[in-house]
Amino acid sequence: MSFVISAPSVSDLRFDNLYKRILAYLMELDSARFRALGDANCRAFVRKGVSFCDARNLGFVEHIEYVHFLMYFIGTDFDRDPRYSALTQALSDQDHVANERVETAHRLFRPVAERFIGVGLAQAHVALSRFYETMEHTNDDQLTPRLVFDAFYAAYDFAPTERDRFPEAALVDAAVQGAQALGIETALGRGVCLSLALWLGTGFTNDPLFPWVRDVTAQAPNNANERALALKAYAQKRMIKMRPKEES
Repeated sequence: MSFVISAPSVSDLRFDNLYKRILAYLMELDSARFRALGDANCRAFVRKGVSFCDARNLGFVEHIEYVHFLMYFIGTDFDRDPRYSALTQALSDQDHVANERVETAHRLFRPVAERFIGVGLAQAHVALSRFYETMEHTNDDQLTPRLVFDAFYAAYDFAPTERDRFPEAALVDAAVQGAQALGIETALGRGVCLSLALWLGTGFTNDPLFPWVRDVTAQAPNNANERALALKAYAQKRMIKMRPKEES
């Protein structure tokens, strides 16, 4: 007697095996965070990473781990974030073998990490603290895209050339789409979504790393502005926790 395993079953077995390997890697990277996310969100996170790699023929476990490393720092859907288009292109360019693509991506990511993340997230935490201080003293009706961008630029001490190159229009579009997805299509809602897109990545509305975005808006009152207020308040609480200890 012979048994034939269906294609979906083979796919499930492969994912389950990969999931165990990648989850072990993620636990080494940040065990507290991934334990807190729970199995369902961790699985969704890994599934997105595996799908990204499968679409680009990045099949070695080390390559898949590296993609999850990027996702951890710049958002699960970084391939749709205009700030990381060169990084995505490097990983997608199948004129080069997988190892070369990953090496190129890492060369591109290194200056991003040095500029915006820092060792132990130190650079990001200091910048987030500065951004939080601006938001704390901003009235809800003043939360315009211009104010949000200027606060972000000030937080990171952007040079004029960095401001000129920053993809503002694409990020505003992402914020509008985020507000629509969350049912907070108000000026405040779009301002909150732009802030989240800048810090969490443009795919923040459906990112398994940030389930609280969906949870907060789903549990808030059935009013767009009240949902936006609830999301803003909760996001600010998260920002407080991420501030450097000497400033908190």
